[in-house]
Amino acid sequence: MTEAKEEKYIGIGLKRLRKTERGWTQEKLAEESGLDRRTIQKLENNKSTPTLTTICALAAAFEMEDWEFLKTIKDG
Repeated sequence: MTEAKEEKYIGIGLKRLRKTERGWTQEKLAEESGLDRRTIQKLENNKSTPTLTTICALAAAFEMEDWEFLKTIKDG
């Protein structure tokens, strides 16, 4: 997988998980994760790369282990 594709799967996978699998708004995910809605928006639009802390917060919001969250958004 090229670096550009690797970066895009984060935004696409996060949006799919949030919207399709959970039916959450960005605001709901922000509330559940403790992150700012703008951070989530930037991640989904591939305008930002998540830090490890952000990945951990998102995984916790979805009640997943960090590795499970990353695998889920990558494999879609």
